[in-house]
Amino acid sequence: MKSSTDNRKTRVFSTMTNQAIPLGTVPKSRLITTLKDPPQPISDVPTEINVINEYPCFYYNIKLYELGNLFSIEQKEGTQWSRIIIPKISWGFIVFMSLSFTINVAKLLWKNYTAEKQVVGTEIFQRSFEVLLGPLLIVEMMTFVHKLYPMIKQMRATFDTSEERILQQCIRHEKSMFFISIISANLVICLGYLPKIFLSLSYEEITSAKYYYNKAHPEKQLPLVFWLPFDDTVPPTYYFMVVVNIYALVLTIMLAFGLISNISTFSIHMRGQYQMLALKLKRAACWSDLKYIIQKHQKLEEFRRKLEAQVGSICLLKTFIYNLTITLLMYEFTAVKQVNQESIQVVFEWVVLLIMFYSFTTSSEYIDEGNDILCNALRSYKWYNINHNWYNENYNWYNTHILSKDGVKALQLFTMMCNKPKRLIYYGGTVDISNDLFLAVIKLSYTLFTILKHSIHTKQ
Repeated sequence: MKSSTDNRKTRVFSTMTNQAIPLGTVPKSRLITTLKDPPQPISDVPTEINVINEYPCFYYNIKLYELGNLFSIEQKEGTQWSRIIIPKISWGFIVFMSLSFTINVAKLLWKNYTAEKQVVGTEIFQRSFEVLLGPLLIVEMMTFVHKLYPMIKQMRATFDTSEERILQQCIRHEKSMFFISIISANLVICLGYLPKIFLSLSYEEITSAKYYYNKAHPEKQLPLVFWLPFDDTVPPTYYFMVVVNIYALVLTIMLAFGLISNISTFSIHMRGQYQMLALKLKRAACWSDLKYIIQKHQKLEEFRRKLEAQVGSICLLKTFIYNLTITLLMYEFTAVKQVNQESIQVVFEWVVLLIMFYSFTTSSEYIDEGNDILCNALRSYKWYNINHNWYNENYNWYNTHILSKDGVKALQLFTMMCNKPKRLIYYGGTVDISNDLFLAVIKLSYTLFTILKHSIHTKQ
């Protein structure tokens, strides 16, 4: 009976294999100091932080949407005109803009097909880039309004804010992302589109406007080519369309910011939650602490699964559109023969598109990074390596604290849960939002570009 009891006391279950393994050789003095200290209560008292400091990306994003009269997040007091009609006008304009671009590209393709006019490929691809980017911005905006914004409230209500250092780290990461996204979008608009409104066009652009669109004053061709039943280069229509172009470009900046930052912001704060759990695990000294950590981890996993479900419908669409637009811009690079306004626009479109796509794929990696930190905390936790003699001497005390029967089983299951990947994975692994997806899409885009270039040159 005694040998059986001693054997039971001197064995600990491995979390990885569910097999009994010999106890480790951690110094006795270290364990006594660590484990005999009075358990420190794990605090989850939220720090009072206002919205702008807690989630700056979301705050600025919401303010930009409200500034553009796209919608009102909260049901504020106001007339029906300010709360309902103006947002509908803004959304109607965005839909019209996307449809107009689509019709314009269809007309160019039809002219090329009927040999009415031989349309250069770069003109079609530039217009197609705008056509593809429009639906992507709209889908991202609708996803934020109807699916992601309610989750922000859930984050504020359930996420732990007791670790000020980690929280400030997340906020700094958010702010850096805000500046990167705003600067990227503004570079494309200010360097690629606005000079065409206020400065004179190049000879190639004037010739293109006259040849493809039959403009009465091709030197006044605006950067966004809408399909319209009238000539927008003739005053006074021209001045009205200048205002429309500027408004459309401002809306594009607002929507592009959310496209870069929305999912990434959720992932940044989820990584912070995993880091907080890892710190609490290192401080855990009794079974109740461990139970608390596991419960918080389960809630975090529920939030991650909900986020995965909410953005799943657009992840494949975004991957598809990014693939096509990167391919189109690769082909446009082949037409760049000299440094001019058009070539600068193509370069910045390419750079911003890569930033947008990279932020999309990296957002999932942030969650995995946080999970890795928690896994490392589990593997370095004191229950993994316990002094053999000390455990025998203090079995009764230790069995009622960390390594009780329930505690060992909970640690085993906890470790198994943490070993699973936490990235956003869809369609049975077909779409795995990660850095590997970024590289795979770049390779596929280059392959499509090579095929497209070869087929067009062969036809010519």
